[in-house]
Amino acid sequence: MHLLWIGKTFPFCGNVTYTKEISKYLTQNDNQFSLVHFSYNKNCYFNKKYSHISLQSIYQSQLYTIPSLTTTSYIFYTIKALAPDIIHISLSLSPIDLILPQIANVLNIPIIGTFHPAFKFNIRLVNNYKTILNFENENIYDQFNFTDIENQGIFQRQLLVYKFYIPFLYKYSSIIVFSKLQFRLMQKIGLKKCLLYKIPNGVNYKRYEYLKLSLKEYLKCKCTFLYQGRISPEKNLEKILKVWLTQKMGINCKLLVIGNGPLVYKLMHKYKPEQGFIWMGCINNELRKINLIKSSNVFLLSSLIEGLSISLLESMSSELACVSTNSGASQTVLRPDNGILISYKKILSQLEILLPLLRDNNEIRRLLSKKSRKKLIAHYSLYNNIKKLTNLYNQN
Repeated sequence: MHLLWIGKTFPFCGNVTYTKEISKYLTQNDNQFSLVHFSYNKNCYFNKKYSHISLQSIYQSQLYTIPSLTTTSYIFYTIKALAPDIIHISLSLSPIDLILPQIANVLNIPIIGTFHPAFKFNIRLVNNYKTILNFENENIYDQFNFTDIENQGIFQRQLLVYKFYIPFLYKYSSIIVFSKLQFRLMQKIGLKKCLLYKIPNGVNYKRYEYLKLSLKEYLKCKCTFLYQGRISPEKNLEKILKVWLTQKMGINCKLLVIGNGPLVYKLMHKYKPEQGFIWMGCINNELRKINLIKSSNVFLLSSLIEGLSISLLESMSSELACVSTNSGASQTVLRPDNGILISYKKILSQLEILLPLLRDNNEIRRLLSKKSRKKLIAHYSLYNNIKKLTNLYNQN
């Protein structure tokens, strides 16, 4: 079988990690594998088993990609020349997502899409509002009460992405989602159940079994907290930083911030190293990143909207005590026995209690960390992910 994978490899984000991890394992089996991704320059590499082709783009960000004007014809002839048995695209909010099903249909090739935009939909709310994302209803946002949400624009853009994509997702052979919540959500907004497959994101937990390298002595701190992810408005990071200051956590603790984004320079200027913040930027060296994660004690995720966070799964695999808002699939990953789930609406008041508690109570951290790794191995292993993907490919 010849599989053609289309995804992102730059800049750093969950979508990039997903493509890199899956590609790494698919190239190790006996099948032929081709990777097509966006770049600022065109380049190609071919051999009998593996092909690597880049598509020229005008602009790339962590959220969306704008391809060059010649990309459509280029990708058509590339797919025609490669003649794969199946196409799998990790949807990256690009015009290519909308055009590819038509190209695949012309070439008579089945196409699978992984759809994983962040979300914060309350299923009960969806049940109450039967006309959610009804294409005939021009006043869709009037049906939602956003008065208790600080950042209305983030939620409205999220609804718009789902509304816009639904007609195009119907043209795919299969759509992969990461969680049961998103599966139910997609059904509620009109996508047929027969198109949907739940295959969670996963991590290679064996990679996180290396000897733990502690930073506590080097940093001279009692406890190390970690945030890893995009530094942008929807990630809500500043809420953590504000509570950190009010609770004077920087006296004997450190907060490692790994990642990049549009708010990074603003926050770095406001929250200084002497207050306990260590801004690490984007870390491309995988071993260094793993060592930093394993050297931490507590992982914090403060998102307003979220998919299935790969950073959360990596932290669980590294036996960290994990705290996350109840956004996206986090509410299905974390349970009372393996992590702490907090409300995004009450994040300030809840973190004011939790940060000092986790700092001072090593036993709570230890209990949560052990059970988080067990949950990860049982339900979010990359090996299980690959096995389910392979079964889906064989069905198509």
